[in-house]
Amino acid sequence: MIRIWDSWQEVSSDKSPRILEGHSGEVSSVAFSPERPRYLASGSDDGTSKIWALDKDEVLTLKSDKPVTSISFSPDGLRLASSTKGSAIDIWDAVQGGKLEVMRAYGYNIRSIAFSPTGAYLASASQGSSVHLWSTANGYITKNTSLKPLNVNEPISELIVAPDGQTIAAGHKYGKVTLWNMNDVDALPTVTQLGHEREILCLAFSPDGSSLASGSSDRTARVCDVATGEERVVFPTKDNWVRIVVWSPDGEYLAFGSSDNSIHIYKVDFQTKSCKEPQVVTHSDSRHVRALAFSPGERRLYLAVGGGDGKMSVWKKFEEDWELQYTINAHSNSVRSIVFTPDSRRIVSAAADRTLRIWDCEAKNFVGDTIHTRVVHTQMRFEKGWGTLEYVVTPHGAQPLDPSIKSVPDWCPYGEYEYERGDEREHWITWNDQKAIFLPGAFSPGATYFMDHKLIVGTKSGFVLIFRFSDKGVPRLY
Repeated sequence: MIRIWDSWQEVSSDKSPRILEGHSGEVSSVAFSPERPRYLASGSDDGTSKIWALDKDEVLTLKSDKPVTSISFSPDGLRLASSTKGSAIDIWDAVQGGKLEVMRAYGYNIRSIAFSPTGAYLASASQGSSVHLWSTANGYITKNTSLKPLNVNEPISELIVAPDGQTIAAGHKYGKVTLWNMNDVDALPTVTQLGHEREILCLAFSPDGSSLASGSSDRTARVCDVATGEERVVFPTKDNWVRIVVWSPDGEYLAFGSSDNSIHIYKVDFQTKSCKEPQVVTHSDSRHVRALAFSPGERRLYLAVGGGDGKMSVWKKFEEDWELQYTINAHSNSVRSIVFTPDSRRIVSAAADRTLRIWDCEAKNFVGDTIHTRVVHTQMRFEKGWGTLEYVVTPHGAQPLDPSIKSVPDWCPYGEYEYERGDEREHWITWNDQKAIFLPGAFSPGATYFMDHKLIVGTKSGFVLIFRFSDKGVPRLY
């Protein structure tokens, strides 16, 4: 039974609502047509959807194979979408009543569907906390353009993108490493355990993108072949968690930072699948090493180290040995990220106390004032051909390196931040520091990565979300 009230009628009026009868089961969803307001659609557990012509006392019955869970009119009122228990979405001609198409969503038990205001997309939400987006073309839903969510049902703790911008690598809480082709979301991901038994704490692609290094709380570091997912070599680190891993710019060296104050520097040799003894260097009296960075220059190779004591040390390669150059008191709290400028002349460091400082390697002093940041930056990088030296790219967007700069750059106006709302915390994608896209709890970020006009979000529920932004226009803000 469906009841209809006159919205202009006074609340205190005794006039009874209009009653529509015809369904034999519970009515699960109703919707008015946007362009034909005298038409009302309803969906029911009896497996039918009905379109009621309210001024003509006519009804059009549309029969589905299973109980209907949700319905939605297209903005022009010419199509009606109905979802059923299971994975089917039926697209109907809302005027003549014929079935135009049947789509199959990934997941199960679709709970809700809705057309976008322009009719360009149809969204569906399933019981398994998944949302799917379908693109429309020529007035019809195009099945080939459905966007498949990337999900392996395991929380994501680390996320990076290969140098060519094509491959996403996600590290998971229980030891898996997942590889996706960003330009082919319908392809199944390559999932490899790599022998890790516990959470992945760090990932790093080799400069040529052919190898992926991973560090874990299981006290091992490993390297796999990106094309096949096969393990290439295992690096034991005794009794310490591997918190950070970096490649030298020529791919010849790998450095691992551990949960004590040691850094293992290996010369890479994939031919024998064995490890030569590394050079092990120590960083002051720090409890653990959380940040590492090789200098990008080819003539002289340096390694910068940041520790839990707030100190930063710089090492230089001499033939086959690494020698300590100096140690500085950089921050009052743990150093969480380090990056060299492209000319290797300066080092940018970020700490857990939400400060950022710039060290001049030639003058041996800090440049400018301490920069106070909105969040703790656990990764920083200078992107070739994207942006200027006035900003570093972080998991939360572009970070100014000048305290006087208060705006975000045109080449990266988007960000990802957490906001407090009463006792709860919300995650939003921002545009020019204003809320633009809300990320519900099911898609709470575990790791994020910005590149070009894209944001890749690895969620705590195991999804990888890819947001592609236009460089034109202004999004709706909240």
